[in-house]
Amino acid sequence: MSFLESDGWMGGAIYGGIALVLLYMWASDCRSQRTGGFPGASWAPLRVLIIAGIGGLVLTLLETGVEYGLGLTEEQSEMAVIAIIPVLAAAVIEEIVFRGYLVVDHKGRGWLIGSVLGFSFLFAVIHPYLWSWEEGTLSFEWTAKGMFSTLFVFANSLWFYTVRFGIGNRSRSLLPCFVAHGVSNFSVWAIKGAQGFWVW
Repeated sequence: MSFLESDGWMGGAIYGGIALVLLYMWASDCRSQRTGGFPGASWAPLRVLIIAGIGGLVLTLLETGVEYGLGLTEEQSEMAVIAIIPVLAAAVIEEIVFRGYLVVDHKGRGWLIGSVLGFSFLFAVIHPYLWSWEEGTLSFEWTAKGMFSTLFVFANSLWFYTVRFGIGNRSRSLLPCFVAHGVSNFSVWAIKGAQGFWVW
């Protein structure tokens, strides 16, 4: 990702700015209760937000624990400290795109579950753990760490969809998704720092 590069801080700042604008527009739709605006533009009960955040944290801690158990910790990639900006921005942008738009929720339970599984798979494989793009060349890297990380991205995606379409979220608000994804991403960033994988 460009924000991990030493000269990529501006790209991260722009990405963060886009997320703030989208979040503001989404919240405006919530306040005005405007129909036809952003998907999931409604508020959610506090208990749902707490459950969503706890789930995001538990998944991250589980991933970290299994990495230790499998001896994969040293294969972690480094992350720039400033990456906290795009890391949190992704919790807004990716949720609006995937849990907001990329789901089929008006054609019955079968379509909903099928789309959740399909788009969760897409969400997992677009994260560059099994592939890389360098100097215009796409290459695949079938490593144990890459497959493990991709599996947990898939699991996280399932959780994000779950907190939108279940867990007491009757209005199908995206807010629990923002919280779950934000907690997950922030905890990954913090754990990398604790493990010594931050770069300044």
